[in-house]
Amino acid sequence: MRYACTWQAFCHRPDHSWWRWAQVHDVSGTGVLLRTNQPFEKGSLLDLEIEVCGFIIPVWVQHVKEEPDGYWLLGCEFADGLSVPEEDLQRVLRRFAQQ
Repeated sequence: MRYACTWQAFCHRPDHSWWRWAQVHDVSGTGVLLRTNQPFEKGSLLDLEIEVCGFIIPVWVQHVKEEPDGYWLLGCEFADGLSVPEEDLQRVLRRFAQQ
């Protein structure tokens, strides 16, 4: 199940030092949908820092779509087999919905 959110984030490829703005549009136990001002290629590995969480999560870009306003939607899967149990994800969403 996917959950809508509007978390601010930053992402970058591990082989580059610059971070790009992103916004998490939705989250599930296995990935996130990002909105960015920078296209990334399908198959890219990104480090994702979600501000409300305060830690970096590696993700693989699975889908890329350009939006009419010039932004990009990136469907990303958590790397390294990371997954979040549904009850833990709901607890995080409740906690950070208040911020």
